[in-house]
Amino acid sequence: MTLENDNNTILMFTTRSLCYSSGAFFTSRLSDTFEKMGFHTEICELDNNLAQENEAIITENDCNKLESYIGKSYYAVIDFNSKLPRMIIEDGSYYLDNINAPFFNYILDNPLYHHSTLACKLKNYNVVMVDKNHCEYVKKYYPHIKNVFFSVLSADTSFVNTSYDSKKNEIIFPGTYREPNFYLNMIMNGEYLCENEYLRYDTEARQHIVNIMKAMLDCMSSDTNITMQQALEHIFKKNGFYSLMCSENGVEGSSSLELDYINIFRETMNYAYPVEMYLRNYYRKQLIDNFVKDNTPVTVLGDWWDRYDNIDNRNITWQKPVTFAMSYSLISNYSIILDCSPFFKNGIHDRVFSGMANKTAVITDYNNYKASQGISNTIKMYDINNCKDCVYTAQELLINSSERLNLVENAFDLYKKDYTCPSNVMAFVTKRSGTRTASLSPNIF
Repeated sequence: MTLENDNNTILMFTTRSLCYSSGAFFTSRLSDTFEKMGFHTEICELDNNLAQENEAIITENDCNKLESYIGKSYYAVIDFNSKLPRMIIEDGSYYLDNINAPFFNYILDNPLYHHSTLACKLKNYNVVMVDKNHCEYVKKYYPHIKNVFFSVLSADTSFVNTSYDSKKNEIIFPGTYREPNFYLNMIMNGEYLCENEYLRYDTEARQHIVNIMKAMLDCMSSDTNITMQQALEHIFKKNGFYSLMCSENGVEGSSSLELDYINIFRETMNYAYPVEMYLRNYYRKQLIDNFVKDNTPVTVLGDWWDRYDNIDNRNITWQKPVTFAMSYSLISNYSIILDCSPFFKNGIHDRVFSGMANKTAVITDYNNYKASQGISNTIKMYDINNCKDCVYTAQELLINSSERLNLVENAFDLYKKDYTCPSNVMAFVTKRSGTRTASLSPNIF
């Protein structure tokens, strides 16, 4: 196969149901953009969700769909959070290697959750990430990936035009709620590791992973700028893990030993996902708790907020989830949108752009990437270690409508300039050679 291909058709898969139907939404929006640029797009939506536990079971209809693409040529094949890399056909080869096109896996969250698909050694595997730290992780620990691209995920305007003056003078936080202590218990007891066939009967190995997770949690709690990768690398280095492997094998180091280290590291990262989930939801809960304590009303939008221990508080209104496309209409009705995304330390969550696009003032947690983008006059940022700052900022913006208006107008102008359908949307499929990490500016839409 070759990267150069005169075929003008881009094949887009929808192989799993992402939260709030966001996968289908992103696929549709990206397809529309490609079409406007003169490309043809073909969308294959599978009936059966490949992300489910019975992912090995494929319906006859889906099987026929998938087989119809074997041997064909496309300009590119794209899927979001794809499970397709793992698919093997009867001759033992990867399914995607039997389509003559570069494959792009657009991963919307931390790559540690996608180890099983990233580890597949496809012939023409490319990855798009929404955080620069995630890009560096994939580049370092999955060296067979041909290209790694960075692109923030933008947002869309509401199909219902809500004028600034008609907005509710209220606050909304869109995001799923998960109980932090559920993941803390997973870290402390490690019982979920018994689900792994290799760890089920190895008590010592399970305890070793539990100890690593506890150390990672301590490391990341004491310094919120540290990533999962940095925390685990620190622990491995502190314990002389690589040196120990060398001494046990009687060598100073070798390519095979390096590969063993890489495999162990990324598998450990995958096992340690409860650390990321705990911290993500701990800070999310802390944020909303502070609004409750300060008697500042906030609407929470998303699944499972009925499990939040303060859901019956008079300052909390639960808006049950809607589809991703519909969420923009809800966001546009509010004066302020909150964001808490500690798992994006070198990128921007699409919640930020949802507010910018719909003239809703954005208050988001600080990171260096956001600060480097020259957007200080378009959004407000707070220290995630002091969520009270976010409450005070929100209160000030609710009172000072002129400041809020200036903020949202600046944000909307920047959104229209840099974060709608850009001329370089095709960068991650046209720049398909050269360095393994490229930066797209600024987004897919």
